[in-house]
Amino acid sequence: MNEKIEELFTFYALGAVTESERQQVEAYIASDAEARLRLEEMIRTTSALPYVSEPKEPPAALKRTLMDRVNADAQKRFASPPAQESGWSRLIGVFLPRAGNWAPQAIAVLSLIIAIGTGAWALSLRTQYIGLQNQFTSLQTEIASLRNQYASLQTEAVSLRQELTSQSEAIAEIASLRQELASQGEALAGVASLQQELALQRDVIARIASPDSQAFAISGTEHQPGAHGQLIADSKSGSAVLLVSSLQQLEAGRIYEFWLIKGSIPVAAGLFKVDDNGDAILQVSQNVDPGSYDAIAVSIEPEEGSVQPTGDIVMLGGLD
Repeated sequence: MNEKIEELFTFYALGAVTESERQQVEAYIASDAEARLRLEEMIRTTSALPYVSEPKEPPAALKRTLMDRVNADAQKRFASPPAQESGWSRLIGVFLPRAGNWAPQAIAVLSLIIAIGTGAWALSLRTQYIGLQNQFTSLQTEIASLRNQYASLQTEAVSLRQELTSQSEAIAEIASLRQELASQGEALAGVASLQQELALQRDVIARIASPDSQAFAISGTEHQPGAHGQLIADSKSGSAVLLVSSLQQLEAGRIYEFWLIKGSIPVAAGLFKVDDNGDAILQVSQNVDPGSYDAIAVSIEPEEGSVQPTGDIVMLGGLD
């Protein structure tokens, strides 16, 4: 036996050898009938493997409110003072009733009154003019201040709008980054799942290639007659892998459970679900010594599993 060439049998069965390695294997089995039989058996076993798929502009009312305030202040400041009794009326009431020979005195008094009244009136007008001028100047100053405040509010509004736009852009960028991270997380999860599946398939291939491996068929019952599979057990280490195909997809909250059976006593050995093709590979959780068990089975159970079968037995096989 050429161990170096027979190490290539597993890869030959999977179609994973170079042209040179293929020629070496074929030349070797051409001269060794037993080696050819071993390779053919390995090819048949490998072909039965199920392949898991999956790999703020300011409001318009602001300017109107400011101008209403200015107009209200102007009306209040320019309102006419209440009428009072003038000095002219009081002087007429004092002098005229006392007059005896009143014509010369009346003329003199009247002239004096006119002069005084005219001066007082002129002084009053000037005082009013100065007061109005001061009020007008104060209003102009207040209007200028309000205009400055309005301009400042406009500038602040533009700044706030720009800040809001920047914040919106930042929020959109953060959302985009979160989506990207979520996509990367899903991709990493998919890669991890594929790595686990690849490791499991390599383990299956190693078990098939092991001289201590034994294969036991398991078939569908009347509940799923199209199902079929194999239990590959290493008689030396006790480890085992279950390969199944053509099982039906289960409804939410249900799962398949694998059982090792000794007499009438079932032992739970693992939970699994199938892919879209109805295929699955299960690393059996119990050590499998074919001489210690009589049969193997698969049943439908609640998602958390059961301590003994409660649902339909969909697959059954012996360990003879």
